[in-house]
Amino acid sequence: MTYTPADIQWRDLELEQTVEYLNAVNPHGYTAASIKAHAVRSWTDNDFAPTFVGTAGWYVTIIPTPDGSKPFLALVSIMAYTALTCLSERRAA
Repeated sequence: MTYTPADIQWRDLELEQTVEYLNAVNPHGYTAASIKAHAVRSWTDNDFAPTFVGTAGWYVTIIPTPDGSKPFLALVSIMAYTALTCLSERRAA
């Protein structure tokens, strides 16, 4: 079966908070759209398998959701070392 990006449910608030946090810690111009595009590209390249996609402090897990409104759910998270770096810099300041 072939899926499209429209088959993924995104938690928009979670995604926006991740982008805001990443740009506060290390501004590289992250956007929700760029994270979505990278995640979807990796997901389709891996034959729609549940996957972890990440770079520069964030990752996305795309998992099947048989009971959801869409077949897949994207979970966006901050990598632990990114949070630790931010907290360490705040303590030093």
